[in-house]
Amino acid sequence: MYNIKDLMIRYNLTRQGVQYFVNKNLKIINSDGTKHAKQTSEGWQFDTEAVRIIDELRDFSQVAVLEQSESERVKELQEENENLRQLLLVAQSKLIKVQENLNENQKLLSESDKKLLVVESQSKDSQAELKLEKALHNVTKQQVSDYKQKLNESNRQLEKIKNRGLIDRIFNNF
Repeated sequence: MYNIKDLMIRYNLTRQGVQYFVNKNLKIINSDGTKHAKQTSEGWQFDTEAVRIIDELRDFSQVAVLEQSESERVKELQEENENLRQLLLVAQSKLIKVQENLNENQKLLSESDKKLLVVESQSKDSQAELKLEKALHNVTKQQVSDYKQKLNESNRQLEKIKNRGLIDRIFNNF
């Protein structure tokens, strides 16, 4: 036995739709004198013959139900496919942005490496200049010391010459 809920599901109708159709076609459903569709205290009750007659009246078959179910499933799968495609596009877009950021960061890193090499080179040049400056400073200190020593020697000789007598100066050049 079938009830209203079973027919609602079978024919994809509302309760009112099923009741309207049954009331409209009740004479045809029960035309052979047997009550294939009857209203009881529990609600409408339908036997298999009633369902067969309703199927004919609605031009309904299980194949149609299967096709409808398959069609609905195909539609669901198409929607799911579209949603997945959209998600894929979003993911691809994000991936492209990540790749662009990676490329930009690699360029920045490369530029930083170049700048670091320049700084290191400048540092080495500065260190070399500093060493050269220190060497020059040491050489200059030595030269100044040498020149002071020569100047002191020259001043001593000049003092000796000044302190010599007139005759000594005339006969001896120094």
